[in-house]
Amino acid sequence: MFKSSPGMGRAYNRYSHGDHHLNCTYRLAINGVNYEYDRIIGNTGRIYDESHCEKITAEMPEHVRSITKQCTDIEGGAYYGFVFKRVK
Repeated sequence: MFKSSPGMGRAYNRYSHGDHHLNCTYRLAINGVNYEYDRIIGNTGRIYDESHCEKITAEMPEHVRSITKQCTDIEGGAYYGFVFKRVK
């Protein structure tokens, strides 16, 4: 591929789908219990930096409610990768 299409070869080497992610870690309390939650954000195009985690903090309450059935099923999202780890 590189010899037949050098431009495509450079683009292929530049980005690999899924090779870059941003991991935002949040601590939150749900129903009086403290949890840690990692939100993984695809960043293949490298458009985000660490400050993005701070920017989406305001979205977290609604995001958590949507993946926990309004905070009634904390473990329900684990099948989809939404894991809440209990912390002291």
